[in-house]
Amino acid sequence: MIFMKFRRFNKDSSLRKLKLRQNKSKYIKISTLIFSVVVIIIGILYLSFAKYESSNAFSVINSSVGTFTSSDISVKFYLVGTTTEINPEKGTHTFVSGTCNNDATITWDEVSYGPVISNITKPTSCSVYMAMSGSKFIANLVKGEPTNTLDVITKEAPNSTCTNTFGYDNTTDNNLRYVGENPCNYIYFNCSTTNPEQMNTSTCEVWRIIGIMNNVDDGTGKKETRLKIIRRDEIGSYSWDTSTGSASATDSDPVVNSGFGINQWGPSKYFSNGNDYTGADLMKLLNPGYEQTVTINNSLWWNKQSGTCYTGQNNGASECDF
Repeated sequence: MIFMKFRRFNKDSSLRKLKLRQNKSKYIKISTLIFSVVVIIIGILYLSFAKYESSNAFSVINSSVGTFTSSDISVKFYLVGTTTEINPEKGTHTFVSGTCNNDATITWDEVSYGPVISNITKPTSCSVYMAMSGSKFIANLVKGEPTNTLDVITKEAPNSTCTNTFGYDNTTDNNLRYVGENPCNYIYFNCSTTNPEQMNTSTCEVWRIIGIMNNVDDGTGKKETRLKIIRRDEIGSYSWDTSTGSASATDSDPVVNSGFGINQWGPSKYFSNGNDYTGADLMKLLNPGYEQTVTINNSLWWNKQSGTCYTGQNNGASECDF
């Protein structure tokens, strides 16, 4: 005999199982989609932070307008002065300084030519200040213009108060100079800050660019191209050179030119006893290297210090403060 065991049919349970089988593929697709979205989000966050830690170069945009933003980090590049270049090539600009908020730190990697931002713990903004050498900046302004002409070269001015006008001087070195009644050649120099946003007449001295001088001896015999500038305001009334002593040519400091010294900038042999003329007193006031060799005019202006300066003939001196 065959015995068969029958179970009571449960309609509700059977319907639930049937619906589950029908929607199984749908649930799998939704779960896969959610997992994929989570993986993508994690990947984006990782790459956003890893990009800055690996020092990839950023796009440099003219002046303070340009902003490179990715995820929660923004970096602004400031080019000191005005430039016509959108993306400066490596070597055309120099890193001056950088700042970040939220305790993040920033340094510059010359190899990758980009910033390295560290200690990122929250949304962060950084500023990078870049500088271009003055001679390269001016050369870029007149790039493509003929160099064998005395015609005035006119370029777009940064504002209506001055003119961007240049001219070659037709000398052997063919120097490029600013020309015109009111050229746009004012610059900030000797500033107490490296932040261009803080540069003004209170934090900087105002100077004027004369031009680009070619074949300038750097003191070792090497010829270089140099930017020649002149201070807008005088620093005071100081002696070019001064002297005192007896009229005897054997003395180390004889009376020369009625006590006004020698009309010469650098050192040379002057006295018959073989003593060297060490250079104009004003040279020692304006340049470094004389802090310990003399007690008056001892590089005071260069070091922005106070002390005693020559102010008249016969070694006349008075207190000075720079």
